[in-house]
Amino acid sequence: MKKLLVLCVFVLAFSSSSGKILMKPYLQALAHNSVIVMVETNNSTPVTVQYGLSENLEQKSSTSFFVETERRRNNTFVHRIKLDSLSINTTYFYKAIHENDISEISKFRTVPDRNLPILFAVSGDNRSNPFDHSRKSKKIKRFEPLFSIYTGDLCFDGRYDTWKSEFFTEDELNLISQVPFFNSIGNHEGSGQNSKAFLEPANKFSGHNFFYSFDIGNIHFIIISTEHSVKPGSEQWKFVEQDLKNTEKKWKIAVFHEPAYSGGGHGNNKNMIKMSSELFEKYGVDICLTGHNHYYQRNFVNNIYHMVFGGGGAPLYTPKDEEYTQISVKDFNYGIFEVFDDKININVYNLKDEKIDSFQINK
Repeated sequence: MKKLLVLCVFVLAFSSSSGKILMKPYLQALAHNSVIVMVETNNSTPVTVQYGLSENLEQKSSTSFFVETERRRNNTFVHRIKLDSLSINTTYFYKAIHENDISEISKFRTVPDRNLPILFAVSGDNRSNPFDHSRKSKKIKRFEPLFSIYTGDLCFDGRYDTWKSEFFTEDELNLISQVPFFNSIGNHEGSGQNSKAFLEPANKFSGHNFFYSFDIGNIHFIIISTEHSVKPGSEQWKFVEQDLKNTEKKWKIAVFHEPAYSGGGHGNNKNMIKMSSELFEKYGVDICLTGHNHYYQRNFVNNIYHMVFGGGGAPLYTPKDEEYTQISVKDFNYGIFEVFDDKININVYNLKDEKIDSFQINK
């Protein structure tokens, strides 16, 4: 009897300390033939991801590295598992395994070949309102985009519990478990330890987690942090200039949180106006995707569309039309971009499924 009791205590102790997957795995850093699966666990034991062209999941990959979160008690570990050598224009299935814990099977699509359009979603400022943020996540998922661009302020602050309650909602996880996202850091979530843990850049050409660039198809994206210096001569200014100078992609899109040109709310960012006039215009940037001001606005300055997607759930602001403003809407919003070789079709929706803007850019 005593031996049985000791055995039971041992089993309970072992099970309580065993590895756990703490939320549904999600996707980051989509590239031409790779993607990174992000898995949060309660310990640093490596995670294995099984993946393949069917739910048989014939291939596997394990933790490349992890980043520890910061919380009051019992920090967690967000593992990066890179799935490499992927075929283009293909659906893959995957699941994560951490010790005895196994996630459900999910799926994602890889980058199409040159002849197919690229569909991606844009939204920002999800903070403070997980209900409407979740509604937006569900609506984006219906379009089945290849990836999403978020323009910052994913949650109200950088605390672990805020990340989990405001950004990682069930509907958002259902979306990002299938649709990888890229994010320009906002002033609310900031660039602290939890942002470093939960966000993984596409690559580290800049040597910095929060500003970097990547290519998908014929589009060059540059992610800029308005939480770090963007003044002339700064590390980031030099990176942006060198990066835009060297890309040969047809379409160039800059993503940053605080807009250069915006009417109403917080207004303009003077440092980003300078970067736009001296770098974006010089090197042919087509679109700037921003947030920070909680509404939708399309501005057009010197052949660049400066678009504000700040209606992801945060309390709405009242926009103000400036001389360069083409349209302003005070409403929750998200955008769907369809990129071809010679044009981009852009449709913007509110949460009532009403189209609040629609236009085309030709090149």
